[in-house]
Amino acid sequence: MMQWHVLAAHVGVLVLCFGGGAAVTEVSSGEELQSALRAASTHIVLVGNISIPSNWATRGEEINVDLIIESSTTRCGGACTVTGRRGMSASPSPPFVYISGNAAVELRNIIVHRSGDSVATAAISGGAINVVHGSLRAINCTFSENSGYSGGAVHVANIGLATFEGCTFVRNDAGQQAGTGQGGAIAFIGGTMSAGRPTSFIRDCIFDANTGFPGGAVYVEMATVHVSGSRFTNADARDGAVLSVDRGGVALMVSSYVFTAEETKRGREIFTWDVSSMVAISPWTLETQAQIGGMGTSLNYT
Repeated sequence: MMQWHVLAAHVGVLVLCFGGGAAVTEVSSGEELQSALRAASTHIVLVGNISIPSNWATRGEEINVDLIIESSTTRCGGACTVTGRRGMSASPSPPFVYISGNAAVELRNIIVHRSGDSVATAAISGGAINVVHGSLRAINCTFSENSGYSGGAVHVANIGLATFEGCTFVRNDAGQQAGTGQGGAIAFIGGTMSAGRPTSFIRDCIFDANTGFPGGAVYVEMATVHVSGSRFTNADARDGAVLSVDRGGVALMVSSYVFTAEETKRGREIFTWDVSSMVAISPWTLETQAQIGGMGTSLNYT
């Protein structure tokens, strides 16, 4: 029979351990979460909704070790909320976290709300999360009303990877002025034109009412992103498209997509900005073909 053992209980943080396994740190406040992150915990469980404290690190608390953050299955209806400081003061609101040191981070059943700031500088891209060097896997998470210079909710940098499974992105925006930055929800900005570069994934996700330019919902540059079973609605792409691909970016899109952009001034929901960019779609229909524009390559992906 699996048993819990109390390892430590200090500063309000409860550290537990399975009978023969890794320590689990339970947190119920922003201060406790900050303490657990700075202590390089490897498994954090949220047991209550959390508000980011005023002394949160300017570019988000750093994660440089492999880490799981998840909501308790018996609290917060199974999905606890981490609420940022956006709009709470005249100072820019920091992102939630940034990932470095080749860390592998997994988020499960968490809502990240109102993190980051539309007046953020390029140094703090990713309103909720900035994957600088490492990997992110988000499962059944919601990112709402976050704002970053590039990537309203998440920015994936040149030596970062990300996988999103069953996630929802709603009302995120990118840019120093809302909606003027790359990727209203997610910006994938790689560092190589190589065809052998790793692939990020978006699986069974919902994007609604995100704002950015270029890429009202998603922007891909010098990166490869495989999108499947996801839905894009009501994006405000300003002068771009719901999904924008640039500078050797590759977007492979498989199965049902519904694009209902409220504002796509270029007349296309998917836009390739230069000849080195590519979008591949399956199934290929007249409807999806009509959604693609730009100078890059578009083809039937089988």
